[in-house]
Parts: sequence; structure tokens; C-alpha cells
Amino acid sequence: MIYIYVIVLGLVQGLTEFLPVSSSGHLILLENLFDKPSLFFNVMLHFATLMSVIVVMRKRIKDLILHPLTKTNLFILLSMIPTGLIAFVIKLHFPRLLDGTLLPFGFLVTSALLILPALSGKSRNLNAKTSFSAGIAQGIAVLPGISRSGAVISVLTVLGVPDNESAEFAFLMSIPIIIGSTAVELLSAERIFIGELFPVLLGMCVAFVSGTFALKFMLGKLNGKNLARFAPYTFTLSALSYVLAQL
Repeated sequence: MIYIYVIVLGLVQGLTEFLPVSSSGHLILLENLFDKPSLFFNVMLHFATLMSVIVVMRKRIKDLILHPLTKTNLFILLSMIPTGLIAFVIKLHFPRLLDGTLLPFGFLVTSALLILPALSGKSRNLNAKTSFSAGIAQGIAVLPGISRSGAVISVLTVLGVPDNESAEFAFLMSIPIIIGSTAVELLSAERIFIGELFPVLLGMCVAFVSGTFALKFMLGKLNGKNLARFAPYTFTLSALSYVLAQL
């Protein structure tokens, strides 16, 4: 039974990390229905999806490493400023917001964000203003139920950034954030025993494979204009999480 649960968690983490439906919201829903997994296990699932980004976008990442002074790297650094500040303030002063208390509201916000790209403005290239705005969206998405990828791509699309550029930048700017949050959580995670390694590795493999599939789908098939197809799903999750909270 534990292996089925591990596979489900890995699959959910991998798919929802990149699809615009909120991975944190899905994991909290599963925790409410089943046992809560260990912090170490959650950290390793996030690490597995980070590897998905690195593998799928390896050529672009290599190019940015070899040319560190490009505008894209500067825009990624700029986006990290509001993301880090917002996440720090929420974690320090409003930690209860991270436990799923506002999960129905979070999914509802995601639904609204996914519809917004229909209002996209005049086309423009990625710049300091749009990257900083994307960083704000990413920071707010630390709240469970608000999709990070959905929020960032929606904001960039509304500001006029082309679909291919907004999707690529959304996932590139997630790399330092995932690395930082993984490191912080790993420091506070409990020890793991040898007998627990196989379930963890199994979950990581499932998360990596499903995450790679979801990321390729987002980069190749989906764009800001058709994010709205996921809005009914997140709206349904908002209603479901509200009902569960009343039980």
C-alpha cells in the first residue's frame, strides 16, 4: 500500500509542478485524505522535478551558464528579489497561510489568473518591468493553491510577452527558487533510515518522469492564451477543498 501512495505522490508532484494547477495545493489535498509524507520525502520530490527542468532545458541552461552576463540571467536575478521578499515575509509573519488554511481561495485565484491572458496587451519583449512583475507573481504563488507556473505565465502574457518566451522564462526563473527552497527544507528535514530509501527513490523516479512529460507539454503544446482550459479544473478543486474543510 505504501508503494501505491508513493507512486501517486510522485505522479501528482511531477505533473502539477509544471501544469498550471498548483502542486502544493494538490499535495495538501492528498495529505488531508491520507497520511502526511515526511518532509524529507517532499524535499526529494521537489529535487526530482528540478532535475526535470535541468534535463529538458539543458541546452538553454548551458548557454546561460556559458554567457552569464546575458539579459536573461539579469532578468532572472531581478525576478528573484520580489519572490524572495514575499516568500520570506509570508513564511516569517504569516506561516499559517502555508498550511492550506486558504486552499479554496488559492485555487480560486489560480482559476482567475488562468483566464487573464485573454486580456493580453501590446506585444513586447521581456524586460526589467515584466521580469520583476513575474517575480511578484512567483512570490505570491508560495501560497498553497496558487499555481506558480500559471501565475507567472499569465502575468507575462497579460504584459504582452510572447508565449514561447513567457513559458521558457517561467521555468528558468523557477530553478534558483526550487534550489533555494529545497536547501532550506532539507536543513530542517528529519533523518532517513536505509529501509526508507527505496520508497523515496521510487517516488523521485515517478516525479522525474511525469515532471519531464508535463514540462515538455507546457513548453511545446501550451501557451498563455489557452491556459484557460485548466480554469474549470482548478475551480472544481476550490469547491472540493472548501467542502473538505467543512467536514
